[in-house]
Amino acid sequence: RYKEEELKAAAESAEAGRAAIERMIREKVAAETAATEKAKAAERALAESMAAGKPAGEMAPASPEGADETAEEAARAKAEAERLAAEEAARAKAEAERLAAEKAAKEKAEAERIAAERAEAQRAFAAAASAAKAVEDRRATEKKEAGKSAPPVLRGTNTAAVEAPRAPVSAVALNHDDPFAFLEQSGSGWSGHASGNGTAFLLDRSRKWVGYSSPEEVIALQESINLARAALEGNANQNCKGYVCTLNEKGHPHVYVAILLNDSGKVLVYTPERQPGSPEECDAVIADAVHFLELIGFMMDAVKMGADKESRMAAIGKIPVLHKKQGPARP
Repeated sequence: RYKEEELKAAAESAEAGRAAIERMIREKVAAETAATEKAKAAERALAESMAAGKPAGEMAPASPEGADETAEEAARAKAEAERLAAEEAARAKAEAERLAAEKAAKEKAEAERIAAERAEAQRAFAAAASAAKAVEDRRATEKKEAGKSAPPVLRGTNTAAVEAPRAPVSAVALNHDDPFAFLEQSGSGWSGHASGNGTAFLLDRSRKWVGYSSPEEVIALQESINLARAALEGNANQNCKGYVCTLNEKGHPHVYVAILLNDSGKVLVYTPERQPGSPEECDAVIADAVHFLELIGFMMDAVKMGADKESRMAAIGKIPVLHKKQGPARP
């Protein structure tokens, strides 16, 4: 939408430029016409003066030679006026053509820049979307295979209770700001690294949620279909919900893990140590992000984004950890 507004603004600017050039040409033509009329008026005044004659003593009696000289002067005046008008018209035309050429060149360069940016964004979007779909397909296959040997599940609730393995308090430093800090503590038996590609996800305390500038930036979403109840020594159990958000930021895919603490409404945002630099890396980071949440007890599933803008906006609006940016500051 922002690019469409840029194109519209460029078209309006071009139209205003053309109107200014046309107005300048009209003014130049009017000036030339005025100069021509002034020359004609001078010729008429000279002819009338010659026809009426002048009082005695002011000039000698007319002679054929004097009449010839007066006619020559009138012809020279007329020729000079026509020359000046022609020069002025030529200058006006050249200036108008120069301004039009500069305007056309600027418009062409701007259109090419916008088209290049749009093509790059579409390429990055397609690559990230393809990577996200590949991850979703692979996770679906893994879940299907795991379901064949999974133990019986208690029915009647969609809440999974997850507790960190017991360890002496002296061996595990509790972090009250991050209820899942035990995932990175070797003494607890859990690891902050997801299996497979070994991506480490670190808590970004500067983020209160996952921010996006436009719906088109949101490439893919995954959310837990259950609640995980995390219990840490010294902390009461708390229901949580997990999300994996893949965004296109300035033409590059970025992956975020977000955990919503239902009781307090707080959102914990985790980022990989290094964001993916290619579609293949994006595929691997998304897979590790899903595994990271599954370690806590979440069962992840893809969010259907829809094929049109309205469906995409409706899907994004149902994800509480996503907030649209209101200004240049990062959330």
